[in-house]
Amino acid sequence: MHVVAGLYLIAVSTTWIQKSAGASLLPVVLLLAVALISLTYGFARKRVDARALYNRPIRVLQLVTFACAALLLYSTASAGTIIALSVWVVVAALLLVSEKRLFGQAALRLVDTGITVPGALADHLIPWSLIESVVVRADFATILRRDQKFVQLEVAAPLDNAQLDALNRYSQQQIAATPAVEEPV
Repeated sequence: MHVVAGLYLIAVSTTWIQKSAGASLLPVVLLLAVALISLTYGFARKRVDARALYNRPIRVLQLVTFACAALLLYSTASAGTIIALSVWVVVAALLLVSEKRLFGQAALRLVDTGITVPGALADHLIPWSLIESVVVRADFATILRRDQKFVQLEVAAPLDNAQLDALNRYSQQQIAATPAVEEPV
């Protein structure tokens, strides 16, 4: 999406040049700078920013740029251009929210009521009463539910043997202390 946003910003800058009729080129330079940043990041993100640390700031920059361009071109550009810029503002805002969740660090949390498992939009709680067993290894965490479903997640942070033993022991204690309840279908 960064590449598409960058290309659209280039198109908006050409519209600005046509509509401004020789006025200040500073907005065009700023639009092209944000377009260049977006294109560069879009093409090279996996190589230079594998953990997506700069995704959010660049998305905010795009959001502000689209909003400012829509406001500045409001009186001179066509209705189609203003609508397209407004749609881009909404799309950038939605991407800002959804990518925060997507690129955020997923964490499996063991709490007194159960285990929270990361989901696409929200974390899900699996109560201890629905869990048959939990196995945490150095590479994967596996949760076997009583309804024969399982959840398996990759362990991203390195854990030593003492931490693994403590997590497994805590899980087994919680499972043993909680009466089994079958989840309704």
